[in-house]
Amino acid sequence: MTTIIIVVLVSLFAAAADTGSEIFNKKCGLCHDLPDPNAYSKTDWVKNVTRMADRALLTAEEKTAIMALNSGK
Repeated sequence: MTTIIIVVLVSLFAAAADTGSEIFNKKCGLCHDLPDPNAYSKTDWVKNVTRMADRALLTAEEKTAIMALNSGK
């Protein structure tokens, strides 16, 4: 029974978590469109997100999710 409850709770929390693109649309999309993240090197993508994170009032988790949009080059 405990296992079932844990699985259900984990599923609920996972469903509630926004993806990087959802976070971008809510917080960053107010000012600009989502550029192709893979048009940037991983380093440049991290620099860009870090530079703008304070303006968008991103939490550390949101910043990480947006950074994960770049699959790396």
